[in-house]
Amino acid sequence: MPAGFGYDMVIPAGGTIDSGYAAAIGSLHRALAPLGPEGRPVLQYVVDALRATGAANRVIVVAPPGVQEVITGVDVWLKAGESGAQNILAGLAEADPSRLCLVCPSDLPLLTPDSVTAFLQQCRADVEVCVGLVRADAYHTQFPGAPLSQFTTLRDVGPVTLGSIFLVHPGLITREAALLDRLFEARKSQWRTAKLLGPHLLWGWAAKRLNVPMVTTRAEELTGGKVQIVSEVSPLLAYDIDTLDDYTYANLRLK
Repeated sequence: MPAGFGYDMVIPAGGTIDSGYAAAIGSLHRALAPLGPEGRPVLQYVVDALRATGAANRVIVVAPPGVQEVITGVDVWLKAGESGAQNILAGLAEADPSRLCLVCPSDLPLLTPDSVTAFLQQCRADVEVCVGLVRADAYHTQFPGAPLSQFTTLRDVGPVTLGSIFLVHPGLITREAALLDRLFEARKSQWRTAKLLGPHLLWGWAAKRLNVPMVTTRAEELTGGKVQIVSEVSPLLAYDIDTLDDYTYANLRLK
């Protein structure tokens, strides 16, 4: 874990959903999706999990007013903007600019303090960005019968998907705001994400010849910062509730 225990933790929570999903959960805001026997909002699960790590300096949430009225345990509330990328940038602008910051989505219903702590313990002190990979076999073991998820094959680790939380230096993301916007828009498409890496890695992706060092090097070229990719993190960091099917599965698990 990077030196100087304690991180500002940013949660972008401005996402809205389609009418069918909204009717099922009783809200247009995904962050308020009720879960488990008590019907706690998913954002409350996330805030509580981050708090329970003991590593939170401040919890900063970017959300619309309707969300802010419901959730407890937040140190700083910021008004949500028009896109997820804008909300991340707004949160990072509030974070301590001299230290690494944890960014975590608002819709990880199965997140646990241990899964977050284990990720933080693998992040090196000399990096400006740290992300983790979730292996497909571990994901399917953790979530049997879950809705389908996409995985990319890396030659040295096999089929993987990105964990949804990441550690980042606020200044780097602010400096590369345009890149963040493109990455955010492409995040759910393997093809679009691979295209952002450039023609050499796009060919490697298509030929299933990509590996972690290749992706790390290209990420450092794109961001101008020191990047670390952790080769295996908990599947709990990757299960979000983008769709109604995702939500239904998570809700059954928690009940």
